[in-house]
Amino acid sequence: MPLRRDGQKPQQSVARKRFRCYHTGRSLLEQCRYLLNAGQLVASGVDRSSGKRRTISASEWVNLWPMFATNTAAGPDQAFDDINVFQGEHRNTSHETLCSECIAWLKEQRTAGLGEKKTTLYEYARHRFGNSLTHAIFDAAYLAAFARRRGRPKKSSI
Repeated sequence: MPLRRDGQKPQQSVARKRFRCYHTGRSLLEQCRYLLNAGQLVASGVDRSSGKRRTISASEWVNLWPMFATNTAAGPDQAFDDINVFQGEHRNTSHETLCSECIAWLKEQRTAGLGEKKTTLYEYARHRFGNSLTHAIFDAAYLAAFARRRGRPKKSSI
């Protein structure tokens, strides 16, 4: 059998490519199952037992294997057809929640038209939201609510 320039037989090269392809596919499958189990990916499918589409819970993916080629998922107790996979819902952090609540509160203050200075609003906000409200969070919320970085808010025309 003739050797190639790299010194390998042609069958060895094909076998290595197949082996590498197999491991790449296996790695993708494991990563997909991990994301589905963690809830970072959410899937729905047609349950073969009921014939109805439903969301497949993260805990069910422990016993299910996605079959990419056939667009199905199968396990020992259940099977799904016509699988749709979506990005999991982003859960807000406490920082994001605090910022959005502060924005809503500042918009209420703007609507009330009291025209308080930013420093005064910050003190009121600290009293309302507690010590977890930092200057950075308040500044971002103030910018979003009043569309200005500093100074007295413009009088509301509302």
